[in-house]
Amino acid sequence: MTEAEFQANVIDLARTLGWRIHHDRADMSDHTAGDPGFPDLVLARKRKVLFFELKSDKGKVRPSQLAWSTALPFVYVWRPADMQEIAQVLAHAGRT
Repeated sequence: MTEAEFQANVIDLARTLGWRIHHDRADMSDHTAGDPGFPDLVLARKRKVLFFELKSDKGKVRPSQLAWSTALPFVYVWRPADMQEIAQVLAHAGRT
């Protein structure tokens, strides 16, 4: 499964479970767009915010992505094999 296919599956699941979704499509060659490596998806529901970095089975986390994961709360790095865990987290986070 490609990263794009995986991301589409996660977005579909999140929408089904009532999450608001943001996917930044900024051109990182534009230095006004912010620091590189920001997580792929930002999900929010009932004041709970989660950040997701999605990778294909063989995709590697870059140093710039690791830097963001230490700066933000709840940054998950997920791969297609994690879909069951993703479903559990999305079903239960932000329910209160």
